[in-house]
Formats: sequence, C-alpha cells, structure tokens
Amino acid sequence: MSIGDNVRTLRAKMHVSQAWLAKEADISQGYLSQLESNDVRSPSILIVRSLSRALGISLLGLMDERPPLPSHLINPVLRTLVEELSAEQQLALLAFLQEVQH
Repeated sequence: MSIGDNVRTLRAKMHVSQAWLAKEADISQGYLSQLESNDVRSPSILIVRSLSRALGISLLGLMDERPPLPSHLINPVLRTLVEELSAEQQLALLAFLQEVQH
C-alpha cells in the first residue's frame, strides 16, 4: 500500500472527512485528495509527519506497505521510542525492519 492508500484507509476507519484531516495536518484538501488518489507519489517528510500526527499513527506506520495499525494497538513503549527518533532515523529503522522481515 502507498502512503496515500494508508491515509485513505485510516481516515475511513476514523470516520473523518478529508476536510477535517487536511485542517488537522495543515495541508490543503486538494493536496490530500491528490495524495489519497496516488496522484502525489512522494510527499515531503514534513507532510507525512503532519498526517501521521493528525491520524494518531507513527511515521513508520503511515509509510509502511501493509495496512497501518492505529497507535493505540502499538506497544506504548515502542511507540514512544520511535516517536523520539528523527524522521531520517525513522526511515532507516523502517528500512531495517522491512529487510529483517524478508
């Protein structure tokens, strides 16, 4: 799944509108619509971070290829540790974890 797919899936699970999420993430609704329809393939890390915070999911979870888990289902200690990492460190951790899985 792409980041746009993950955003759309989580937003639907949360029963919130694009307008609400766009406002919470401080992005335009048009951009969010393009992201969810995969017209935007490489959103900036700042936008992904804003969306992850608005959706209550870790940056890694939002960028994962599998459907994301809401943050309340993730071990709280692990979630805290991951959230303290920089965006670059989170990306490196995601790449490492994906490599270990395969």
